[in-house]
Amino acid sequence: MSGWYNYVYDSHNKIPYSDDKLIPVRQHLPIIKDYFRECIKTLVTTYSDLDGIGTNCAEEMAGDAIERQNWVMETYLEAIKETGRDMPFIMRTNMGSGKIAKEFLDRYPSKEKYISWKYSNAHMYSHPKPRFEELWGAWDGVNLEDVKAIFTVRNDDFHTLRGGDYDFIRDYIKGMKKPYVHGFYWGADGYTWASDFQHVPFGHKFWKYDFEKHWHQFELLGRLGYNPDMSEDIWIQKYKRCYGKAWGRRIYHCIKKATKIIQAVNRLAWINYDYEWHPESLLSVFGFRSVLDFMNSKPMPGIGTIGIREYVKNDLNGRETEGETPVDIIKIIKESVENIRIYLKQLREEIPHEYMHGELKCTLMDIEAWEKLGDYYYNKLSASLDLVYFQETGDQNYRNKAVRFLEQGLDSWKQLSLIWSQHYQPYMMSRVRRIFGYPYYIEDVERDIEIAKGM
Repeated sequence: MSGWYNYVYDSHNKIPYSDDKLIPVRQHLPIIKDYFRECIKTLVTTYSDLDGIGTNCAEEMAGDAIERQNWVMETYLEAIKETGRDMPFIMRTNMGSGKIAKEFLDRYPSKEKYISWKYSNAHMYSHPKPRFEELWGAWDGVNLEDVKAIFTVRNDDFHTLRGGDYDFIRDYIKGMKKPYVHGFYWGADGYTWASDFQHVPFGHKFWKYDFEKHWHQFELLGRLGYNPDMSEDIWIQKYKRCYGKAWGRRIYHCIKKATKIIQAVNRLAWINYDYEWHPESLLSVFGFRSVLDFMNSKPMPGIGTIGIREYVKNDLNGRETEGETPVDIIKIIKESVENIRIYLKQLREEIPHEYMHGELKCTLMDIEAWEKLGDYYYNKLSASLDLVYFQETGDQNYRNKAVRFLEQGLDSWKQLSLIWSQHYQPYMMSRVRRIFGYPYYIEDVERDIEIAKGM
């Protein structure tokens, strides 16, 4: 599956609505409709081996959900009808609804047609059983016996450091198994695992493509997608073959523990969309996420995780808190970091210097980076919790503890910056519109300390 982007010059045109107001016409201009119809017809007739097509009527389109869907009807539907081909179709529901997508597909002339729902919004690495279908009324007004659904699964969580968690992926895929679901497709928005442009092109790099470097994540999704009951030992043995019998199992568990850090952070400090939050970098389109952002963050909805402010108020008022608490999240991160740290120390002592090259060296550096990033999160979330206690009680001890946590976090961030800079290079992140690179945000990390001191 690949994305096809059709850029239209001046499609943001506006027409008069009143003496002082213009409304956007964008895709509604007749010439743009004609252009899209011709593009779609050319695509479908040129590539005889094309197995399907799909679209989404959302960002950058004018009008409400029904108007946008009608535009798809007037372009995609009409164009494909003219070709006479039986072309499978995926209709995504982003900024629309299952009901509107179903009404379109009822008119679409193929037996093989699917509605796609964004299963975890932009953040797959959070909870294995997200509840957004129920919470957002994905299928309101739809008879699911008449629907073939495909889930959109997005990793807008980490794109640089290696990751992979067998238990999480297995449970995640099992959670998607529902009578009306016919599969899933996976990827990121604004990032493609093609040529590896992040890694410095010398030293221990021997691969060309990002998917080669991230083979563990790709294999887990691909193989468990077909059979989620496959044994975890398959990957443990592969790690032993790749990294040595004596060290492979421990390296495997380091990567697994590292991936749990991002999951825990996302559950406690949830934000729906890619441009709003990239947890590997702590960046959003609004900038670096400060300690204030985490103090005021909301948990992932519907899964039983309790936010920081709610937890503190319950605790101070003597109310028992049910569910996963901020203390639980912080404990998960701390335990992951400590386990990684123990294994790293052993591996550094045991692996001979002459073996430190290629994928082994790069993977160990990624694990070191995860340990520092995890330690930073541990300190930042601990500080966020203490600062909320300080706000609610006025007890200076909480603020003093928070400052110490943030100072320790600064040390971890500086070490993370050094590790990253030894084999990665910066790039512009298309969705958050920021440069990725830990050293560039040291001042933001330092600013958190001043924020805490000034409260």
